[in-house]
Amino acid sequence: MFATFVRLRVQLTLGSFRRGPWLTVAVLLAAILGVFLVIVTMGIQLAMRGLDADLVRVASILFGALIFTGLAIVPLMRGGPDPMDPRAFADFGLSNKKLANLLLVAAAASVPIAAVILVVFAGVVSWSRGFWLTVLAIICGVLAIATATLILRLMTSAAAVWIRTQSAQDSAGTIGVFLLVVLPPLLVITAAYRWVAEPGLALRFAEVLSWTPLGAIWAVPGEAAAGNGGAAAVKLLVAIGYLAGLWWLWQWSVARMLVLVAGRPRRANAALGWFELLSFGPTGAIAARSITYWMTDSRYRMSLVIVPIVPILMMLPLAVAGVPTNWLALIPIPVMCLFLGWLPHNDVSYDGTAIWMNVASGIHGFSDRLGRLAPALILGLPVLFFGSIISAGVFGNPAAFASLIGVGASLLLVGLGLSSMASALLPYPATRPGDSAFAGPQTASSRGALVQTGLFIVTVLLSVPTLVFAGYGFWVDPAWHLTALVTGLGTGIGVLLIGIFVGGWAFSRRGSRLLEASLRT
Repeated sequence: MFATFVRLRVQLTLGSFRRGPWLTVAVLLAAILGVFLVIVTMGIQLAMRGLDADLVRVASILFGALIFTGLAIVPLMRGGPDPMDPRAFADFGLSNKKLANLLLVAAAASVPIAAVILVVFAGVVSWSRGFWLTVLAIICGVLAIATATLILRLMTSAAAVWIRTQSAQDSAGTIGVFLLVVLPPLLVITAAYRWVAEPGLALRFAEVLSWTPLGAIWAVPGEAAAGNGGAAAVKLLVAIGYLAGLWWLWQWSVARMLVLVAGRPRRANAALGWFELLSFGPTGAIAARSITYWMTDSRYRMSLVIVPIVPILMMLPLAVAGVPTNWLALIPIPVMCLFLGWLPHNDVSYDGTAIWMNVASGIHGFSDRLGRLAPALILGLPVLFFGSIISAGVFGNPAAFASLIGVGASLLLVGLGLSSMASALLPYPATRPGDSAFAGPQTASSRGALVQTGLFIVTVLLSVPTLVFAGYGFWVDPAWHLTALVTGLGTGIGVLLIGIFVGGWAFSRRGSRLLEASLRT
């Protein structure tokens, strides 16, 4: 049976090359990238054989923790069905324990675990500095491979159970994009900027990881090489305990999945959620619907993921250029407020043909405009307030809180006011409800790009006075911080009210045109 399951796993892997030309090309590119990364990692480990044992220990812990983290994250990013799902073998008459063992052996024959085996082999070579140390490195390598297999198997099964719908897969893909865009440069910058400036930081970080499931097994040879036999024995026992815990969790998950149905029955007395909480007329109903969209629709969630990405991408090159950390702390909140205010600018088009309900029911445009802004306000105002407290604390000057509130409020509220007008006056084609968040409508018009760019520019221009007063507060006289606060709140609230009333008037007058536009998108 073990040979059968391994053969099935290999055939499924080879079958990924026969699912069409484009998928074959994608798989080949991913394989080439993976082989390149494995070769680079092995080369680094082999080159460390002659280096100081403490340096090799820190590098091994960090490399190993990164490998385990990747094996835990990648299945969640991929989502979708599991080709070796335990539920597919429920009719084979196998006991839960035997099925768990068979699936675990089959997982060990997968491509990711093969890459881990090569990396572990290179790690053993880097610790081959004596007979007993080499034996210990081999034992730890075997335990690391077993741990990696269990992590991969558990997370693959978890993804198959919980990431079934299109929206869930889109959300997982969005998280993957976030990690691919942000994590590699963040690691490089951290390694080049912080760890070079503070060599002890990497050592402290590795020491913490050495007691966690991510780094315990990788730390044992290093402790032994440094002469810390007691620490090596304790961490080896800790790593074995973690492995036993993962093994028990895998056994339990197989037994659980064999009796788990694909879906859950809907309760007849299920609560109405936001619709019950916001039951105060048309404005409350639209607000509840909008909040539900923002929480469940992959198109909104993907946009929300982008909000924290942009400040990070802005801060990284500035950090490399030597900008002090306290000044970098002033960037995230205004940028996040700018994007949160911009997000609802095409909200009507996101409704698709469902906009007919608003038009046919005769809802006043004011109620529609105000209700649609509820999610951005509920999310944006706490981010603005608490984020400004944190930023001012990191900056080291409590007076900066006033300027941060003023600038953030101006960018957020001005953006929402302009979005209220733009979504009723200048809608453009958007991804249809239910479609993948990564799909885009086919259109020959550049109206969407013009609207997006124009809103950004106008929002920033209207916030320039507040930005100037905040600059005076930082570089001329702290008394200007209060002026920035008053100016920002006044500008933001004023444009928001104008936007709601103008957008409401336009929505009431142009309801039929908005419905016609939704049929063309």
